[in-house]
Amino acid sequence: MLEHGNFHIGMEFWTEAGRWRCTDVGARTICAIKLEGDPRDWDGPPYMVVESVFDENDFGALYATEHEVPETVRCTLRLGKRDKTHYSIRPSKS
Repeated sequence: MLEHGNFHIGMEFWTEAGRWRCTDVGARTICAIKLEGDPRDWDGPPYMVVESVFDENDFGALYATEHEVPETVRCTLRLGKRDKTHYSIRPSKS
């Protein structure tokens, strides 16, 4: 599990959703891009992919390596040791 003080720009880390790269470190937050798709989109700033903000409430679910992602999360998502995760955000149906 990572803490705010562990982060620096360019550092890569993991969540249950996959691999990320830190793009900015604020007083209580970090910004990061998800490392998926075309690696040319990861060059920046500006980035061709969305930057996400993680705050102190999120730091408990950020990990230095893929292997640190808890087994319970991997089991819930039915992931094997070598499986990669991908996700998408879809608009809700109203």
